Amino acid sequence: MTKTLLLILITMTGTGGVTDLSLNDAIRIALENNRDIQIEEKNVAVSEGEIKTQQGVFDPFINLVSFFNDGDNPVLSTFVPSGTVTQKQFNAEANITGLLPTGTFYNLIDFNTTWTKTTNPLEDLSPSWLNNVGFSLGQELLRNFGVDVNRTFIITAKRTNEITVKELEVRISQVLLEVERQYWLVVAARKNLELERTALDLAVDLKNRNQIQVDVGVLPPVSVTQAESEVAAREVSVIRAENDLQAAEDNLKNTLA
Repeated sequence: MTKTLLLILITMTGTGGVTDLSLNDAIRIALENNRDIQIEEKNVAVSEGEIKTQQGVFDPFINLVSFFNDGDNPVLSTFVPSGTVTQKQFNAEANITGLLPTGTFYNLIDFNTTWTKTTNPLEDLSPSWLNNVGFSLGQELLRNFGVDVNRTFIITAKRTNEITVKELEVRISQVLLEVERQYWLVVAARKNLELERTALDLAVDLKNRNQIQVDVGVLPPVSVTQAESEVAAREVSVIRAENDLQAAEDNLKNTLA
């Protein structure tokens, strides 16, 4: 099957003149400019982000905390002649917490270390290290128990995303069909205008030939009158065809906007 590529001339707003517009160009412009499509695309992006947000509930959380303290503390003791004890302390904590799809919450590698150095003579070890490592698991037996319950929001987000994608596809299909329909209406209106102009030219030519034949006495004067009436009718048809073409172009431009 041979496919013919047709170009229509249409005055596009902002171009300052007449523009050759193919059907592919019209479709591209419509897809780029259609506000409903842009809104649906944003809805799809939002729904995809919601899926990631809900899936992020099960992401592990790493917590790191540390601090350093250096200070002098006054004391009343005969063992401390200066009356002041200097203490330096560094503490670091690290743990990994999270939630599993089953509803199990965990605290893994709960690590805590403390380094202390002091001038207190009552302290046997200075500097000293104190380290603690532990982990914990927990599971609620009634509330939030089971994979299905904890994945409800993810499933809902995915269903919402599927709906928004379908809505986008439907809107794109509607725009494509409307653009193609409006485009071919412009093509048809332009072809009709060409036919009406050709018919007008033929009517004018017939009137001129009839006038010549009336002048030489071959035809009666009424033949010129009839030809003039035909010319007037064709002129009206041309004006009507021009208006139809302008309306079709305006409709197409509104669809592309």
